[in-house]
Amino acid sequence: MAKFQESVNTLSDFPEAFALCQEEPWILRDVRSMPIENYRLFYHVDHDKREVFILRVFYYRPIVQQLADINTFKDFTLQAHTIRWPNGVDFAPEFIKSLQ
Repeated sequence: MAKFQESVNTLSDFPEAFALCQEEPWILRDVRSMPIENYRLFYHVDHDKREVFILRVFYYRPIVQQLADINTFKDFTLQAHTIRWPNGVDFAPEFIKSLQ
């Protein structure tokens, strides 16, 4: 958690240190993305107010990125109410429900 807090604190001095996101829906909202270990923090810089707004933090590992490939994504199984992929990624029902 200290690493996370330390990284977030750097935004007060260098809010534009990270590039604008190029994917939807973030590109339409001037959102930037900062990698922090196995997470990705999405934030917006309000230049008028001189504030940084943290919008979302996602668990982000390269293995999860493999699911962007439609053929990999389709290759799932359902085991004990958990969606699982052969590469080791799984989503428990309580996580999926939290996305709603």
